[in-house]
Amino acid sequence: MRCPDWVLALPVTPDGRIVMVRQWRFGASALSLEPPGGVAGKGEDPLVTAERETREETGYSGGEAVSLGQVSPNPALQDNRSHFVLLEGVRNGSPRALDEHEEIAVELLRPAEALRRVRAGETTHALAELALLRLREARPALFA
Repeated sequence: MRCPDWVLALPVTPDGRIVMVRQWRFGASALSLEPPGGVAGKGEDPLVTAERETREETGYSGGEAVSLGQVSPNPALQDNRSHFVLLEGVRNGSPRALDEHEEIAVELLRPAEALRRVRAGETTHALAELALLRLREARPALFA
């Protein structure tokens, strides 16, 4: 299947909390706690996608964007990549711009708590756990 690239953002506030979203996932018929993210526009830099999706879904913006790598989410069937982007130093204050059918609740969590909750089954998105593990590898002090 030909699929566009996806981006999962890991927005971290100046006090070390990660901005997460809770949203309904239709395929799983369940609420899911996960990092904000979405589809990259054709030719769009994943760092730009992360910033845009974070602002639209959460109202948080700014900070420094750093790539934490990429993976093939399902290489047996799909040709796309999933990118992980750390956004350090985000602040609330931008207007949200949700899509017509999006209902998203924003949660601020310590990264270790976010990982614990994802592992406890509060997500249906497998890449959410991998994104948090990439964050832990890149910034272990946030998990202390």
